Amino acid sequence: FFSVFFFINFHAQEIKKDIFNNYEFCRKDKKFCANLKKDIFDNIIYTDDKKNTITYNRKYVAKYFPELFKNESITVDFFAGLLEEFKYYKNYSRTHEIDIFDKEIVEDNRNFKSVYYKDIHGKYQYEENFNNSKTTLSEDFNGNIVYKNGNIWAKLEKNFQGNWKFSDKSGTNIEFSKETWNLLLQKFGDKSKIANYLISTFL
Repeated sequence: FFSVFFFINFHAQEIKKDIFNNYEFCRKDKKFCANLKKDIFDNIIYTDDKKNTITYNRKYVAKYFPELFKNESITVDFFAGLLEEFKYYKNYSRTHEIDIFDKEIVEDNRNFKSVYYKDIHGKYQYEENFNNSKTTLSEDFNGNIVYKNGNIWAKLEKNFQGNWKFSDKSGTNIEFSKETWNLLLQKFGDKSKIANYLISTFL
């Protein structure tokens, strides 16, 4: 069967797109090749010669990457990002999916799994397991964000004055004025992302 290809120049490299709308990259010496394909179920799958496989299921793609295989420039950039991210990996597999219960699950073959969902009250819940170490970041009934990893903890909560306050096991204790809090919301978008930033900064 004869396949017709055209070439897309990207960062001085060539990514080929075939008549089936799939993408292929090969080094000039042919010692490394990779593919980005859409299967019959609209899942997006990256594979390469080093036996790496990264899969994004249809619902995950629709939520986070709706322009893939619709916008060529975005798809090429996405493919190039995967090439860069996994260039040193071998025999690695990872899946990104949104299941029938709308839980967002990321799982690999190296003992990592994360689950994100909203509970029946619409509260943010995130759980991560890696090598038998469990980390949670959850929103409680009052809307506060609580982080736990073993005996390490952090909280982002609203006090009686209506101001948000961040505290953690290491002794960090910061109260934000309403003006500062609004600036943080403008920068990060929501309180869970603010909590992630504060945790990564102070813990």
